[in-house]
Amino acid sequence: MDEREGKPIYVEGKIEVRTHEMDPEAHNVWIGDNYFLFQRGCIEQFAERTPTINLRSSLRNYNFHVLHALDIEKVSLEHFALVLSKALEKEREDLARFMIEE
Repeated sequence: MDEREGKPIYVEGKIEVRTHEMDPEAHNVWIGDNYFLFQRGCIEQFAERTPTINLRSSLRNYNFHVLHALDIEKVSLEHFALVLSKALEKEREDLARFMIEE
């Protein structure tokens, strides 16, 4: 049984992005067993951060524990940004499909 809150949007490796039950603008981001709450705007910013020095600085300012979780799970900043980008793309596709079906 899946005890993690929200529906999976995108999962790749040790990173999982899920919906947040109480706030459609928030996302549950799992890095291994570590959970973080990200607002949609933050995910959009982090997904677009290059070079990674900018992403590292932004994540440190947002929640330095994210960097620690990425280090523990051996997930690169580039891969994290890519997964966030793919999650946003998947969410947009799902929303567009939902709008067409209505």
